[in-house]
Amino acid sequence: MRSRTRRVAAVVGGVILAASLSACAPTALVGALINPQSEIEYNVEIENAALQTAKDEVLNYFNVDDWVPPTTGNVRTSCSTESGEKAYLFYGSWFTTEAAALSGDGEVARQAIADFRVWLEAEGWSYIEEFDFTADDLTQVNAFGVTGTKLGSGINMMQAIYYYEGDDGIDYPHIVVDIDSTCLASDL
Repeated sequence: MRSRTRRVAAVVGGVILAASLSACAPTALVGALINPQSEIEYNVEIENAALQTAKDEVLNYFNVDDWVPPTTGNVRTSCSTESGEKAYLFYGSWFTTEAAALSGDGEVARQAIADFRVWLEAEGWSYIEEFDFTADDLTQVNAFGVTGTKLGSGINMMQAIYYYEGDDGIDYPHIVVDIDSTCLASDL
C-alpha cells in the first residue's frame, strides 16, 4: 500500500510540474493518475500518422527549423479505444532554440500568434482561443499564445506560446508548442 501511495504521489508531482510548464492539461499524465497501473513512458516518439502529420504542420507553420523537446522528453501512457483496442495518450512539447533568432518585440509576437490563429481557423481547428500572458505577479513572463483542438487528427489540445522576452531559464525569445492527444492507436 505504501508503494502505491508513493507512486501516486510521484505521478501527482509530475502532473503539477507539467502543468507549471504548460497551460495544456496533459492527458497522458492525467490518464496515469486515473489508472495508476498504467506506466508513463518517457522520451517517446509519436506512433500515429494523423497526429504526426498535424504536429508537423503546426511546427512547420512557424518556419523554424530548430525545434527540440524538453530535456525530460515527451511522454505517453496506455489507454483503450472504444473498441477495446490497445492505444496510448501522448503529451509532447517542443520549443525553438536560440538559433531561431525570433523577435523580442511584443507587437511582432502578438501579430505572429494572431496570424497563427487565423491559420488554425482556415485549417479546420476548433475551440481556438488566444491569450495574453502580460507580466504580472502570477505569470512573471511576457508572452502571447493560442490554444486549439483538432480531434480528427488526434489532438485533444494544442497550445503555442510565443515568449518574446524569454521565460524561466530561457533568456531568449522562443516559441513553445504543446500537444496533448486523444486515445490513439499506433499505426506507424
